[in-house]
Amino acid sequence: MTVTGWVEIILVLAFIVLTAWPLGVFMARLLAGERTFLHPVLGPVERGFYALAGVDPAKPMGWKQYTIALIVLNAVHFLMLYAILRLQAWLPFNPQGFSNLSPTLAFNTAISFVTNTNWQAYTGESTMSNFSQMVGLTSHMFVSAATGIAAAAAVARRPRSSRLSRRVPSTSREPPRLRSETTRSRDRPSTPPSWMAWARSCSASTSTISPS
Repeated sequence: MTVTGWVEIILVLAFIVLTAWPLGVFMARLLAGERTFLHPVLGPVERGFYALAGVDPAKPMGWKQYTIALIVLNAVHFLMLYAILRLQAWLPFNPQGFSNLSPTLAFNTAISFVTNTNWQAYTGESTMSNFSQMVGLTSHMFVSAATGIAAAAAVARRPRSSRLSRRVPSTSREPPRLRSETTRSRDRPSTPPSWMAWARSCSASTSTISPS
């Protein structure tokens, strides 16, 4: 390996080591809903998307709602990418005049990029138009990864919320009430113990004996 290759490897490793901690802290705060340094810039954009989608960010989602939303979102992305690949001959930014992809190749490519696999069974320079590569493939390299991170964050947050819910004592349960004295006296046996009966019989027998 040349010196240039070793320098590139060292620079990449150094960049990863230097950015891992601040990027991890940023991601943790972002996924926890805390304020970050990008909120003043991206906060209005995010709220705009929430308003267009009719989503209340303060309202929590159950696991069923989360799963359905994730499946529907990926299904829509798959249909969009499949349509782009099947119609690229009539879409803009196709100076090479590439034809449409076959149904099987378009299906395989769309599934691959939506699931963040990015497996290519073709030569991009001789198969995909500029529009298909920019709008279709490159965008899904980020969108598919973002959906994966969102799903991983939901799975990671669920055990934490379960532990917190177990720690908080329930206020709906009433403490067990002590039985009243009347109840306890009513539960006592009606017949006296054997030693009390023996003492009473002795006192009765001595009272009947007259002095001589």
